[in-house]
Amino acid sequence: MRVDLSGLLLVVLVACGAEKSGSDSGTPTDTDTDTETPTVGYPTHSASSPTTPTGSTAYSSSYSSSCSSYSTPDHSGYYICGRPLVVDGVHRAPAAGTAGWTTPVTPSGGDAESAAAWLRQGLDEHASIGSFARFTLDLLAVGAPAELVALAQQAAADEVVHARLCFGLAAALGGGTPGPGPLVLPAVPPCSGLAELAVRTLLEGCLNETVATAVAIAQRTTTDDPELVRVFDTLIADESRHAALAWKTVAWALRVGGPEVRLAVQQGLASWRPTVAPTGRTVSACGWLSDADQLAVVERAHREVVAPAAQVLLAA
Repeated sequence: MRVDLSGLLLVVLVACGAEKSGSDSGTPTDTDTDTETPTVGYPTHSASSPTTPTGSTAYSSSYSSSCSSYSTPDHSGYYICGRPLVVDGVHRAPAAGTAGWTTPVTPSGGDAESAAAWLRQGLDEHASIGSFARFTLDLLAVGAPAELVALAQQAAADEVVHARLCFGLAAALGGGTPGPGPLVLPAVPPCSGLAELAVRTLLEGCLNETVATAVAIAQRTTTDDPELVRVFDTLIADESRHAALAWKTVAWALRVGGPEVRLAVQQGLASWRPTVAPTGRTVSACGWLSDADQLAVVERAHREVVAPAAQVLLAA
């Protein structure tokens, strides 16, 4: 599978480098405020042969309550589509026939299994709204620059769009009015400081969202359906900005946080090993990847995007 990750790498590297030119205080400089994330474009490659996707989105329990144990970190696990709120292993709301959560989408083909897969992704995107809400509060709690807070708020709004698109595809392919039920919200632990913010952002944003964006880029190459291409273009553009926001945030935290933050980030990077849950798919088509292709893309993203970005991040 031919997938070009150079655009994603550029977005991430710009985010890592942009923060290093700012001041060491929490106040954004003119350089911080005016920095723009490049727009990324990706070529479309038609799938060689259509098939019905049989798997689901990969999930992880590795992000729950892991940020406070820096001495023996264990951040390996399945990557998650998007950045859903994870508290005590719970990462999404149950499905429900909730009105108002679908954007009309008219794909040219698909079936019930495709509908189920889009429903699961919609629930993850819905839970990502909660994740960015927590991220906003965490940024406020550590005195982060206004620019980062504003971008976090925009990212939450993006996730509403993503959820509605995914639920719209689920409705078009499976019928009904799919949507989320109440999001499970046990007690969400407050951010304890810059080190915890940096590690949580590293895992959920720098690592997970960067890899998930690479997977979405690969998924786009498996279809020439204009409606699916439009959805993937939206997801890729927004998620690449969300990944850039995470790298930008960790770069800022490293600059102002001192040795504790640097050690926590180094340990998180050293211990994170993305893996892919088996789905049973053997062919990549119709917007979904085979297990083999998905694993290959995840490994490439780790090697060709995450690793060089981490090197730049820690070079300061």
